[in-house]
Amino acid sequence: MAKETRHAEIAGAGLAGLFAGTALAQRGWSVRIHERSSDLRMFGAGIWLWENGLTALEALGVLDEAIRDGAHITAWEVIDHTDAVLRRRDAGPTDRLIVPPRADLYEALISEARRAGAEIVTSSVVESADPAGVLKLADGSTHRADLVIAADGLRSRIREGLGLTHSYTKLGNGAIRMLIPRLPDETFHTSREYWAGHRVFLYNPCGPDWVYLCLVCPRP
Repeated sequence: MAKETRHAEIAGAGLAGLFAGTALAQRGWSVRIHERSSDLRMFGAGIWLWENGLTALEALGVLDEAIRDGAHITAWEVIDHTDAVLRRRDAGPTDRLIVPPRADLYEALISEARRAGAEIVTSSVVESADPAGVLKLADGSTHRADLVIAADGLRSRIREGLGLTHSYTKLGNGAIRMLIPRLPDETFHTSREYWAGHRVFLYNPCGPDWVYLCLVCPRP
């Protein structure tokens, strides 16, 4: 007797939704991933991938594509306003840190999800789900599944609708992230955090052509 194919419905085609959908599709599940936007777009700049993330991407078969243009960081430093190094962590062969552009990781996951047979539906707005495994969309349609995954962001409609969100904590900080062109004489293997009181400036190589910057300070 043939084994019945299990089905998953996933709300959100961000990194988490695509990763989960790809892993399930590779294991024989039928998968549908819903994205509320009209196209697949990744917001953000670079992304830090430590050993656990790299191992997970390798298991999924997307590591080489995701980090193709990433910077292999050999050291991470925390520096104060006097330029003194407060902390340094050296990366080793079993404690890697690689920083690719976030969009490279996103495109690698999209490609592998589709290769594995997952369906990605854009302009598909998820309203809610029930514990029986039914996903309800804004257009009134419903989709039953053996597994429903809520990967629809911080203010998840599914998690909040099911009472799974305990609380939110506002940290009181604002942040700006960006990629800027890398100059030929800039460091390529060291990530640095510069601290001045409650203000933080992150400088991070992000491949041969880019530098990932993040500026954090208290919100007024």
